[in-house]
Amino acid sequence: MLGQYHAIRVILCTVLAVVLLCTAFAFGKAQAEPPAAAIARGKALTDAADCASCHTADPSRPFAGGKRIDTPFGGIYSPNLTPDRDTGLGAWSDEEFYRALRDGVARDGSRYYPAFPYPNFTKITRDDILAIRAYLATLTPFRNIRPPPELRWPLNYRVLMRG
Repeated sequence: MLGQYHAIRVILCTVLAVVLLCTAFAFGKAQAEPPAAAIARGKALTDAADCASCHTADPSRPFAGGKRIDTPFGGIYSPNLTPDRDTGLGAWSDEEFYRALRDGVARDGSRYYPAFPYPNFTKITRDDILAIRAYLATLTPFRNIRPPPELRWPLNYRVLMRG
């Protein structure tokens, strides 16, 4: 009889553990999705900053990047902000996006060229940056590999950017 109670207790504990784990995973997934208000705020901020003007070369592919930005030093091409996993932001973490926008540091740790106006973004709050990211994640993903920068010598050497 004691063995039977032990078996029932093990089964009940197992069922309870499975239910708790499933609930935890479902709750985590629900928490991972940004609320509609954050997405709407991100869209408003993206519109106010006119991000599309620099990150859209082809109007049929908004935010897919590839637009040439001429500077006194040569041409730089804007990156893809769509959620494409290979050429856009789809595989980026929130922290990587925050660091790029706030500090001008790319996902691979390299620095963005000064044409990227990240000094203007240093006053944006973390919540607003993550709202922008949440909005960008709702866009249609477009695969778009941008051309490399076309800067004049010697400025085509990234090490000189530090100066």
